[in-house]
Amino acid sequence: MADDAALGLTIGVTNTRLNAAKRGIAVELALRLASATGGPVCVVGADPTDRDVERRTPGLVAGEPGRTSLRLTRGPHSLGVSVLPARRLCVVSVSDRAAAVAALPELRGIFDIVVIDAPSGVGGGVGIAHVLLESLDALLVASPHAPGDLADTRRYVERVSALPSGRRVAVGVVTSGDPHEAKMSARQLSARLSTLPTVATLPQLWGRGAASHAASALDAAFAPLVGWALDLPFAPAVDVASADAETGVSSTARASAALALGSAG
Repeated sequence: MADDAALGLTIGVTNTRLNAAKRGIAVELALRLASATGGPVCVVGADPTDRDVERRTPGLVAGEPGRTSLRLTRGPHSLGVSVLPARRLCVVSVSDRAAAVAALPELRGIFDIVVIDAPSGVGGGVGIAHVLLESLDALLVASPHAPGDLADTRRYVERVSALPSGRRVAVGVVTSGDPHEAKMSARQLSARLSTLPTVATLPQLWGRGAASHAASALDAAFAPLVGWALDLPFAPAVDVASADAETGVSSTARASAALALGSAG
């Protein structure tokens, strides 16, 4: 967990294993946090397997006036940055553990909120997943509604909460997808969710099903999640003044990228 309030709020989004459950959550949450606070938010694509943020970046950039994009490389390490002033969003993609470890301290020092699309199983495994937990203030665990998936999520939450680096991290669970696919009654599903630190239930944000959601419906679905995030320690105030949203984000993101790759060996 971040020990210095000056670093702002850093939220990771993970799941228990590689599946579609967390797709779209980091980007959609970052957009709504930027809207709610009035300040710039950074969303980081740090899942080298799924690369959901990278896939969504062209859609975010399309039609964005004043956008700035660059990619920096040093040996096998790379960092992509897209600054979207109108959306108050900075989109960063890291190639590997070395780039992530170098970039995150810089980004956390610049932005009041950093949302990370993290690999599966943060806190264990290898690579980025192994080292990321200690940089987080909060961890969202995305899960499908199936009984087996919810059981895996409960065991994972218990395991993360018992880790030395996870004991002070706020952990929440978001379910995503169609609840009817769980093949449980509403009462059975509610009982299982009650055993988890459930924050929100989100619609499908991937594939053909994602196109059918109206913006107002997505806003309503994400409202509990946004409220949860803004109630966390170090969260910025709502509707803060945001001069950096139009002017300062581009320069600070460029500086961050340069610093990050300068120290990634």
